[in-house]
Amino acid sequence: MLIRSQNVHMNSLSLDDVAYISKSIYSKMKRSYVYFGDVLLNITGASIGRVAPFEINDVFANVNQHVCIIRPKKDRLYTRFLSYYLSTPQFQKQIDEIQHGGTRQALNFSQIAEFEIPLPPLAEQKRIAAILDKADQLRRQRQATLDKLDTLLQSTFIDMFGDPLNPRNQDSFIQLNDIADIIMGQSPPSSSYNKEGKGFPLLNGPTEFGSVHPVEQQWTDKPTKFSQTGDILICVRGATAGKLNLSDKKYCIGRGVAAIRLKDSYLEFSKFIFMVLDRYYELFQRQGVGSTFINISSKELKQLNIPSIIPSQAQIFQSIYDSLTQTKAIHGTSLIKMDNLFHSLQQRAFRGDL
Repeated sequence: MLIRSQNVHMNSLSLDDVAYISKSIYSKMKRSYVYFGDVLLNITGASIGRVAPFEINDVFANVNQHVCIIRPKKDRLYTRFLSYYLSTPQFQKQIDEIQHGGTRQALNFSQIAEFEIPLPPLAEQKRIAAILDKADQLRRQRQATLDKLDTLLQSTFIDMFGDPLNPRNQDSFIQLNDIADIIMGQSPPSSSYNKEGKGFPLLNGPTEFGSVHPVEQQWTDKPTKFSQTGDILICVRGATAGKLNLSDKKYCIGRGVAAIRLKDSYLEFSKFIFMVLDRYYELFQRQGVGSTFINISSKELKQLNIPSIIPSQAQIFQSIYDSLTQTKAIHGTSLIKMDNLFHSLQQRAFRGDL
């Protein structure tokens, strides 16, 4: 098993898309052996700082060059305590500060070795980790419910229209270019960025993407390319390539974002088309496996398969979409509360108030 940066999530490992290597190659990679109780830290790219404990028995595993192994001394440091601390906002801020102004996102050995961590007695570490485990489990259960709703929506779509990733009948599909214009983003000069709300809100990538609509964080007074109200926004660069949002106003879009502007006759089917494009996230992520950077071109977007739209069917699906989206919103609100509870407990734990 070869663990890569995309397998390391915050405080958990995802092995759904894990890679495998031969025994002969594994035997030559002794420096990257992973053992039960290790902590894995992403050290390059957009997912830098994501950390997870490795707690799988009887598995032969390695990491690639984008993941660092931290091996706690069992008599002094508890694995899950360390993992939870490294995921705190204060530790993540340290990573951000190291990267600020750099041209390449990466941590090196000396930087990691110099990080300071709290070190209460081992019994206290385990007590804190146990409390955080329970809070973390609650929010993961809520996230699992949201994931199931997403799966239900996707399976309903495929049953009704087929899978655009694996079309059985190519004639029943058209290309995105037939129904929409693609506006690729262009970053304004960095000197024009500001936090005071001067000019237009700027979208450079997933940092500004919200659950549905963008969340304004920075502005530019020298805008370049624009999205319009109703455009579908898509990340086109980096580890989150394929992630979507809806433009609720006019935004300046940087080179990490593209706007998909539906032609007038297709505007009423925007939810249907949004769901089709959301399905492509999986494809873009697969294309990025083994690569340090994903870059979706204008040509790739234009050639995406879209099921031919039969208005009556599309309207039925959009009704189902609305119903499931409302249910997701309820669970999403609950998840936000559970996230806030977890982060509050986490903050109290590492300042000694728990």
